Amino acid sequence: MGGKGIVGIDARLAQDGIEVRVLDDGVGMSRETLAQAFDPFFTTKTDGLGGIGLPMVQRFVRDAGGTITIESEPDIGTTVALRLPAVARAAGEVTSEHSQDESGR
Repeated sequence: MGGKGIVGIDARLAQDGIEVRVLDDGVGMSRETLAQAFDPFFTTKTDGLGGIGLPMVQRFVRDAGGTITIESEPDIGTTVALRLPAVARAAGEVTSEHSQDESGR
């Protein structure tokens, strides 16, 4: 975005989980750029490390059973939508692999 513009984040409950959207009013992406956005190490930046963020997020989302999409229009902005499934847990169920039992182990 070149240091200009606004980035927003919103989340909402979806029918089978949650949807988190990250949107901006930046320069947007052409169809050609959009087609490569999830390719590892693809970047339009001229300096610094680029091209690893979106592929990493895509893998995380897919591993969690969700989906990720990008909508973008040049000179209008970009929206990245992550849809993650909801998981029902029983009352008192441990949710961390690193939790301790009552004795501290």
